[in-house]
Amino acid sequence: MSSKKSVRRRALMTILLAGGMLGGGPGAFSAPKAGAVSKSQLELVNKIVVNQNISLELRAYYLIQIARSALQGVDAGALEKQYRPYAAVGAYNLFSRRKEAFNNSLSAVARQLSLEAHSRKEDKQGDKKGNSALAEIVLKEALPLLETSDNPFARLNLYFMASYLLRKTGNEIESEYCQKKVDDAIKGCESDFSHHANQLEGVVSILDSMAYGYVPVQVSDWKSPSSAGAGKQTKNYGEKNFAEAEKLKLRALALGACPFNLLVVRAG
Repeated sequence: MSSKKSVRRRALMTILLAGGMLGGGPGAFSAPKAGAVSKSQLELVNKIVVNQNISLELRAYYLIQIARSALQGVDAGALEKQYRPYAAVGAYNLFSRRKEAFNNSLSAVARQLSLEAHSRKEDKQGDKKGNSALAEIVLKEALPLLETSDNPFARLNLYFMASYLLRKTGNEIESEYCQKKVDDAIKGCESDFSHHANQLEGVVSILDSMAYGYVPVQVSDWKSPSSAGAGKQTKNYGEKNFAEAEKLKLRALALGACPFNLLVVRAG
């Protein structure tokens, strides 16, 4: 995703805002996706994108959260009220001194979306009440921020989230683009660890989130198939799901970073 493409996209947003094409009045632009995109929503998104008082990763995180809320059908007014503080000039990086808290938040959201992706109730085009038009615009604005991020843990988790949410909007091309970023990082660590060591923690986190999608239990409660008490887990989540989750856990273990204790990675 080139910076030139990002500039062109923001220029288009500016033109649409100036011309009132995304407003709700007569002659307004009719978006092909579900839901209307208001001028105030676009202004909010643009202000977050360019707000250099907060990190690239945190800006992308807030944009992805906006997209997620839009797809869930969160009221436009409530959505704008919740995220407006991060568009303000005086906003600051809330996680600048709390990397652990930010990483935990990223992992938690990634696990939740992984579980949702495996749910039978998933609607790949988004909920009928959701605003997929806004979600897609926001997600496209988040991608260029990730391109220049130098935080591999945050970048991989955010690509993982964006891939799923873009798929829900119906944008398979950019969903696959994000998923390839994740897959390449995993393959890199598994095939040539010495040249991808800086991505290890992020890869282990992603593998753990993928496993959680199959069997949603806390890692501290995980039991291998041969362990006492594993029968109940297998019965609750299905043998096939349990087997897939176990494969993912073992792949993380094979990298020398147990998903039950990421301190091993950080100490290295």
